[in-house]
Amino acid sequence: MSSDLVSVALPLVGVVLGSAGTFAGQYLATRQTKKQADAAAAAAERAERKEAILAFLNICQKVEHAAEESYTHDNKFVEGSPDLTHEMWFRQKALDLVAGADVRRTAYEYADRLMAATYGRVPERQEVWPFINEKREPFLEAGRQELRVASLS
Repeated sequence: MSSDLVSVALPLVGVVLGSAGTFAGQYLATRQTKKQADAAAAAAERAERKEAILAFLNICQKVEHAAEESYTHDNKFVEGSPDLTHEMWFRQKALDLVAGADVRRTAYEYADRLMAATYGRVPERQEVWPFINEKREPFLEAGRQELRVASLS
C-alpha cells in the first residue's frame, strides 16, 4: 500500500511544484512587463512635455524679435505681431494641458512679459532684454526642472 501511496503522491507533488513554478514565473514576467510599460509611459509623457515647451520657446523667440523691433523703433507697431502673440498664447495654453504648476505659472508670466514688450509697455529707463530676461529665466529653470535636466545656475 505504501508504494501505491508513493505512486499517487509523487505525481501530485510534481503537479503542485510545477504549478507553483509557473505562477512564480508569470508573476515575475508580469512585474517586469509592468515596469517596462511604466517606464515607456513616463518617457512618452516627458517627450510630450518637452515638445510643448520647445514649441512655446519657438514662438517666444519670434515674439522676442518683434518686441526688439518695436523697442528699437520707438515702440512702433511691428507687422505680424498680433499673429505671433496669438500663437504664443495658444502654445502657452498647450503647456497648461501637459506641464506642471511651475512651468504653467512661469510660462504665463513670460508670455505676459513678452506681450508688454511687444506692444510698447517696457518701463522707462529699462532696456527691453533685461525686461524680457526677468521672466524668461524663471521659465527656463522651471522647464529644466520639469524635464529633469541639470540646472545651469
